[in-house]
Amino acid sequence: MKKIKLQNHSYRILLASFTEWLDILGYSTAMQNNYPAQLCEFFYWLEQNDINHINYIQNHHVRNYYNQLKQRPNTTRGGALSNNYLNNHLQSLNKFREYLKKHNKKPFNLPIKREKDKTAEKLNILSPKEIKQLFNATAYSHELPKFRARNKAALVCLYSCGMRRNEVLNLEIPDILFDKERIYV
Repeated sequence: MKKIKLQNHSYRILLASFTEWLDILGYSTAMQNNYPAQLCEFFYWLEQNDINHINYIQNHHVRNYYNQLKQRPNTTRGGALSNNYLNNHLQSLNKFREYLKKHNKKPFNLPIKREKDKTAEKLNILSPKEIKQLFNATAYSHELPKFRARNKAALVCLYSCGMRRNEVLNLEIPDILFDKERIYV
């Protein structure tokens, strides 16, 4: 959605404070951009519907906003917004509710359930036997021992630590806290 200019002063202050809170907590740059942008959309919708304070938000307001999101067209690929996009909006609103609780403000209810992820149904999950075969394959995955060790370490990070592919690819030695047996991702 294009850049939105909020008119409501209290919403602008809440949005700035929420963004700062995300930064203080150390959220990624993407989250520091996405959560406030999605919250800004919500605030804009509230403004357009004459709801000028968060204390006035009721269940039917949240449902109406969410239904409007479900009807909104996707401008980049056509069709409706994806379930993933809708879930990201819910996640942003949940994080904002957490912010309100931490700052001793009354959070609004979120009477909406997450959309089902259609891609999760298509995932091909490996069996323990197949995982073992992958680990055994690292013994002859390259002619040089250092690359075989690298491949095995990558598998350990992916499988045993549950890291994502990009997290493993961007992992550097200083990110590994050997004395604490932790990995900084």
